[in-house]
Amino acid sequence: MGRKPLAAALAGLALAWIILDVSLNRLVLKNLPSLHAQIAADLGRQLAFDELQFSVLRGISLSARNLRVADDPHFAATPFIEAKELRMPLRWGALLRGKVEISKYVLKEPEIQIIRSESGDLNILGRPVAQAGSQTYLFTPALEVENGKIDFVDRSVKAPVEITVPNFSMELSDYDSQGGRRLRITASFFSLPGQEKNFSLDGWVKPSAAAREWSSFPIDIWIKTDGMLMTNLARAVPMLRERITSYLDIVGPVVLEARVRGSVARPEIHDLKLTGAFFGSTKN
Repeated sequence: MGRKPLAAALAGLALAWIILDVSLNRLVLKNLPSLHAQIAADLGRQLAFDELQFSVLRGISLSARNLRVADDPHFAATPFIEAKELRMPLRWGALLRGKVEISKYVLKEPEIQIIRSESGDLNILGRPVAQAGSQTYLFTPALEVENGKIDFVDRSVKAPVEITVPNFSMELSDYDSQGGRRLRITASFFSLPGQEKNFSLDGWVKPSAAAREWSSFPIDIWIKTDGMLMTNLARAVPMLRERITSYLDIVGPVVLEARVRGSVARPEIHDLKLTGAFFGSTKN
């Protein structure tokens, strides 16, 4: 191919790209009110952001800058989630039909505030359980969290507990053919100095409209902690101090591996492996 035909082909490609970008931008602007309502419904909260950008460079996607997701005022006046960016890839098939549908939510560097009230309620579970025949409880599209931080506050105990979990990442897949969702979590949880991440969770959860409580959803997950400092955990959770420091007398980090099946309310623990220096021992 000569220079002129190549230049003409490149110019045609660039023109087609510009037309596609402009057309899709118009489609997004036309659907902006319904998009805002869809995002709020999927996240289960009122929300606000500085701007909504459309991009074709990283795949057809939307990006909401400086996201703020409101918390239930019964728990806190501060946001439930604050994130630098919420990226939302769009479904190609829907775009070809002139519709805008979000395929996944990706939270970039969010700060997530989880609160347990005096009565034992959790703010993260503020949205209602799905109606019969629907699957809308745990975020309809897939969800990813990249390099986030969780601030957990438990007010249900006499001495309130405050725990910060940094380096938090999560992947929650869309529903599979059996109605299950793949869940993967990594984070730093009372880790050793210089250790970036020491906690991992990988498995399946099956949201069910028949289950009245989230804790009854069937689960099958593998949990591993690689070097968790139990003494630091005991300092953060007053109710554990007496058991960990006086009774178990744990010295140094603990490694835990287990498979958990059943449900959160009625767990079945399999293949448990616990390694550490207990009862004042200097060796594991």
